[in-house]
Amino acid sequence: MSSTNLTSLDLADTDLTDIGMASLPKFKYLVRLSLFYCNITNNGLRHLSQITDLEVLNLDSREIGDEGKHAELGNPKWSFVVACL
Repeated sequence: MSSTNLTSLDLADTDLTDIGMASLPKFKYLVRLSLFYCNITNNGLRHLSQITDLEVLNLDSREIGDEGKHAELGNPKWSFVVACL
């Protein structure tokens, strides 16, 4: 199986930044993504809108403000989001 066919990815407690977030859309079949305690901001979240199968997002970042929550976490394509902000 190709890595781009992943359906679940746990990047929690890594040094992932907004720059690294730009690589996530290549995993177009992701259904679950965990980003707890990563170094991402509102800018990094915008890349998630390209992952159309994403249903579950585990997110906790002090760098994500209301702008990011409303713009990306309210994406109507997602059926379920876990957000701890």
